[in-house]
Amino acid sequence: MRNLNVLLFSGIAIIGIFLFGCTNSTSPEVQPISLLLSNPDGFFDRTIVVDGEAQPRRIMTCTEMYCPPTQCCNTCGGMLALTDEDDELALVFEEFGETKCSGNECDLKCKPLENGKKYRVTGKFLRSDGTYYLKVANYIGAK
Repeated sequence: MRNLNVLLFSGIAIIGIFLFGCTNSTSPEVQPISLLLSNPDGFFDRTIVVDGEAQPRRIMTCTEMYCPPTQCCNTCGGMLALTDEDDELALVFEEFGETKCSGNECDLKCKPLENGKKYRVTGKFLRSDGTYYLKVANYIGAK
């Protein structure tokens, strides 16, 4: 009878873990962007979580036409980044490829995140051509 109770309890425990997950969560902690960039080897190729504000990357490409002082006539484009004080981390979304910000020098729109809003982003921390970026798995608006 004792073996039957142990077997029954073990089966219930396995079903509970399967249905509800382990109570001791292993989800990654939120990391400051400055820490990722100052110690990239410690986070490289790992899934991380960061909080920040969606902004166009500082490295943008713009046409260089002469514009009258009150008009914005240059076309600009670049990647989307998540910023944290003085640091920025480029974002790449699988479904969009290289995420874009575009518009003119006075007004840039980004997708899929809205420029100037805060987000919590989860993804894999990677590097390409000397630039660190986050390959985004999911995101939510920060509270």
